[in-house]
Amino acid sequence: MMLVRRQAVKALFAAALSWCFDPFLPSASVAASDPNARNHRMLVGLFADPRRAHSVGAAYAQTLPLVERTPDRLCEALLAGRLDLRQPIECLRSSISVQIRNDFEEGRVVCLDGWILAVTEARLCALAALTAE
Repeated sequence: MMLVRRQAVKALFAAALSWCFDPFLPSASVAASDPNARNHRMLVGLFADPRRAHSVGAAYAQTLPLVERTPDRLCEALLAGRLDLRQPIECLRSSISVQIRNDFEEGRVVCLDGWILAVTEARLCALAALTAE
């Protein structure tokens, strides 16, 4: 059962990372006026369908202290893992994959409803849930 769930999560992120996120990029005026919103949308835009991450993301967000349960704090935590949003999308996808792999290797995981997720995966899902329109 755990293997099937892990495969489902891997498939979700593989599909999410395989799509270009151009439709999710904010307009130039939004990006210029709020760079944090631009970063949120770029990261959430990695999902082919961000709504599919909402239930996992909402569950993870509920485990966080209230002060950390904001899009800005989640984005900061993701970027602290050395993600560079200025790099080409292929490099960003690769960087996220490496960060997820490192999370598992170093034991940075969370268990949500029987699912074992890398903290990076959980943060991305929480960001999608908190920035849903």
